[in-house]
Amino acid sequence: RWGEETLTVPRQATPRRIGDQQATVRVRAAWAASPLLRRLHRVRLGIAALALAGCAPDGPRVDVGAYETETFQISYVFPDSRYGAGATLLEVSGDDLPEAIRQARQVVRDSVDRFLLALAPEAVPDSVDTDFVSVSGQTDRLFVSDDVYSTLVTLVVGSGGSDGATVYLPVTVDLDSGEAVRLGDLFAPGTRWREALASAVRTATLAAVPGAEAAQVPTGFEALVGDDPAFTLGPEALALHIPPRALTSAALHPEVAYTALTRHARQGGVLDRLGGGHPNDRAQRQD
Repeated sequence: RWGEETLTVPRQATPRRIGDQQATVRVRAAWAASPLLRRLHRVRLGIAALALAGCAPDGPRVDVGAYETETFQISYVFPDSRYGAGATLLEVSGDDLPEAIRQARQVVRDSVDRFLLALAPEAVPDSVDTDFVSVSGQTDRLFVSDDVYSTLVTLVVGSGGSDGATVYLPVTVDLDSGEAVRLGDLFAPGTRWREALASAVRTATLAAVPGAEAAQVPTGFEALVGDDPAFTLGPEALALHIPPRALTSAALHPEVAYTALTRHARQGGVLDRLGGGHPNDRAQRQD
């Protein structure tokens, strides 16, 4: 109910997605007359500040060819749970976008939606002194080609003025099949792709830690990045994304050129197509 002094919203209707101009204007118009919205505005300012703190130092890395880009805002506030979340997604836009790209873009939005809502706690009693939890997110990488839609959304979860924990939410969609791609889907069974990626991660780790010795860094793929690491695809390389404090104090984003991976690629898959394929390597795989 929109009133002159207050705004009362049932809990089941509290999530308020700000993804279009009409909704944004409505909130701004009511802000001055609503103490609750003034309080939520301060929350959003806190989320924005946290988002800046978690930004990639050189801004997002974007390669979308001739497509235009625009931002899409998602915002949720649960006042009775002391939880607020927001994300600014960079995505391709245009009235003539191929349907496959539209669907991939929606997959990204839905993935971020589910993540933000999954973190929302139950209502907190007024008698309990609990810090407000905020989540901020933004797109740090976006690559769109004829073959793939690949993006990385970086989310920072914090409370009580803490620095926050970094979570990577990668989404890669094969535009030919319309299916989401996991790392193992890129490679042919029985190939040594894990060793190739592990070598790149170890090299990046040693470079990031002055004085570190090779014996101090794990050698196995899963020991380095887990069994399902965050990854994105770019115009020339596959990148792995390792959050701060996982291996080193800083985030790591080691890249492996397609030329070093195509011999391991699943024939006809996304990696094979992006790397141009190698007929000789394909023959060896078939043998």
